[in-house]
Amino acid sequence: PKAIISITEKDMVVVDEEEVTTEYTLIAGLTPPKRVFVQHQRREGYELSAPPESEHADSSVLAPVALSRGARATLRLREKTEALRTLSLEHGSVAEIQSYLEVADIPDAQSKKLSRLLALRSAIALGREALEARRVQRFDDRVRAYEIRSNLKALARDQGSLRQSLKRELGESEKRGRRLASDLAVASETLSTQTIELQKLLLELKFKAVKK
Repeated sequence: PKAIISITEKDMVVVDEEEVTTEYTLIAGLTPPKRVFVQHQRREGYELSAPPESEHADSSVLAPVALSRGARATLRLREKTEALRTLSLEHGSVAEIQSYLEVADIPDAQSKKLSRLLALRSAIALGREALEARRVQRFDDRVRAYEIRSNLKALARDQGSLRQSLKRELGESEKRGRRLASDLAVASETLSTQTIELQKLLLELKFKAVKK
């Protein structure tokens, strides 16, 4: 990640920087020349950093390497390129978007809004998982309560101890169900509030980098 170019219409255009290093190793003989030239093929679309006195051509470069008798010499050539990408602020990876925010030079107000947006997305994702877990638990409790009621109907009246045990379990299940229903209502309301705030931020976030 190198920079954020713009934020508009719920999308963020970013710049990625890629660097490739090519290493050449030479081992000089007993009577080597003072230097040799290594031919390196340029990567298309990359900017090459070559040593002084290199000889450049359209598709390659001849880079000088100094040699010493019987010694090993190393030449490292670095090539860089930049590429534009578009990330969805609504659906893209929170961690990936965060990595650009950490290196971006954007106004403080917009930076705070973007940070808040990412925090909301993480909270909403966790909230949805918790909400689904509660729904599953409530469904399981309802199934168990139905089974208990069916068993109570089938039991003979002289099986008092078992009936009492089942009634206690049914009471606990119903109590847990009421608590889960309350929790579900609160969680749903929280998710709704967070989602509204998220959508508002998505519409508010605007940024365009100034060309330097």
